[in-house]
Amino acid sequence: DRLKQVATDRDGPLVVQRYIRKPMLIEGLKFDLRLYFLLAGVIDEAGVLQPRYYLMHDGLVRLCTTEYVEPSLDNLDKKRMHLTNYAINKKSKDFVQNDGDDDGAGSKRALRWFMEYIAEEYGEKERSKLWTKLKGLCVKVALAAHPSLEAEYNNLLPKDLSAGAFGCRCFELLGVDVMLDSKRRPVLIEINHLPSFQCDSPLDEDIKSRAIQQTLDLTCPCDPGDRQAYEAAVLARKQADGAAGVPAYVGNDLLNCEWY
Repeated sequence: DRLKQVATDRDGPLVVQRYIRKPMLIEGLKFDLRLYFLLAGVIDEAGVLQPRYYLMHDGLVRLCTTEYVEPSLDNLDKKRMHLTNYAINKKSKDFVQNDGDDDGAGSKRALRWFMEYIAEEYGEKERSKLWTKLKGLCVKVALAAHPSLEAEYNNLLPKDLSAGAFGCRCFELLGVDVMLDSKRRPVLIEINHLPSFQCDSPLDEDIKSRAIQQTLDLTCPCDPGDRQAYEAAVLARKQADGAAGVPAYVGNDLLNCEWY
């Protein structure tokens, strides 16, 4: 009835999420994980977009700034107890900025530290199990959207006559926000297709700069503006197709490399 009343009182779309009543806590505080998940893809010989997914081994752990108490009508308005959003908690007088000397201190910490913390507290087997669950969550999200991504890829980008020799022609680095319950089961909160790369601390700068650098290393193995290299790759493919008895492509061999 309360949901119906809210829907009646408000205009426009609403998002309804189930509250995790027993979240995992760190030092009595609720927290979430920001995972950096790279979506990319290459075209195979049949012209089909083959997905390539990469989950960065580091990310962010963002803590609330008010000690957690199970929700009640008396404390529902305490946003910094229930909401892990960095934008909300960074304005708190209790927010502790990480100075970069210790990636396991402060109100924002490193995912790398968190996984080591899991291993120390619950064992290496539990750490491995959690990481597998986090990978599985990200992959399932990506696979659910893959048909739409493939359709947009084919509609928006000109044909790649090199059959993927230049690697990924487009990619996206997502910010996947996850919360764990008291049994360390990951629950998806949201996916940010434009995650913030603003750096408010040395920890931010370290993790986010590595995420960007690794993304470019994985997706741009060669100079995407090198037209001569592209034409050579196209020629090599046509010759290979001709030798195999497949009719060589006839048409405009030049791709506007600004698409890369």
